[in-house]
Amino acid sequence: MTQDLFLPFQAHLSAIGGESYLVANLMQAAEVMTAHPALAEKDVLVPPNFAELAPWGTIVSLLRDQGIRIREAGSPASVADAPVGLSSAALAVAETGSVLLAENALE
Repeated sequence: MTQDLFLPFQAHLSAIGGESYLVANLMQAAEVMTAHPALAEKDVLVPPNFAELAPWGTIVSLLRDQGIRIREAGSPASVADAPVGLSSAALAVAETGSVLLAENALE
């Protein structure tokens, strides 16, 4: 079932230049991320207190173990040109490739 939902989402997201990967666990997600060319600078931007989100925040320590620097976002301007960032999505719609993001902690 997950694969059936993921493939249309991936197709729609890819059509507008986005990337998505289906992984079995956070360790695999960290491996995919650290191998990605966008992480050449070894710098990832995360929302404030992202590491505290269970279970997703666990990826922060996994990335740090791989030598990736983790920076917390401040103002919206501070994230404008970040090559790699993590966010928590509140909702994703496979039919359209839409993702609803909400970050109330930004200044």
